[in-house]
Amino acid sequence: MRGISGQNLGRENFQIPFLPVLLTGRNKKRTESEQRETEVLSMGKYHQSKYEQEVVIGFNVAEGTAEIYTADPVWIRKMDKLVQRNPEQFKPGKVETYQGEIAAKRYTFPKRFVTIRSKDVRPNLTDEQRAEIAARLSKGRQGGV
Repeated sequence: MRGISGQNLGRENFQIPFLPVLLTGRNKKRTESEQRETEVLSMGKYHQSKYEQEVVIGFNVAEGTAEIYTADPVWIRKMDKLVQRNPEQFKPGKVETYQGEIAAKRYTFPKRFVTIRSKDVRPNLTDEQRAEIAARLSKGRQGGV
């Protein structure tokens, strides 16, 4: 892989292209809440706006691994759990920090784990089936499985 200046980049220097306009719609007019979130940055405490908390999954045809870059705290926790539960398949990568706080993380995992659903599949349940499931969940929450 070659960088902008033509130097040869190894896998450790791999950067996923940053496409904010295409992925997050940053060309939209900012709302008042988004403007307030930006003001928090100027007060000294680091905070990413919702638009900056992105998740990017990348892979290529030549390799069997995919890479995920995320600045979303929910996805960071989700991926950290996957690394703990399945360290053979999910590998932590570079951690990006700002003012001592984690701003984003990268992970690698098998490319075959990336799937796209063709449609939402929702089960058609009868009222009796819904009641049965609700009773089972309620019993489970009370500790009586």
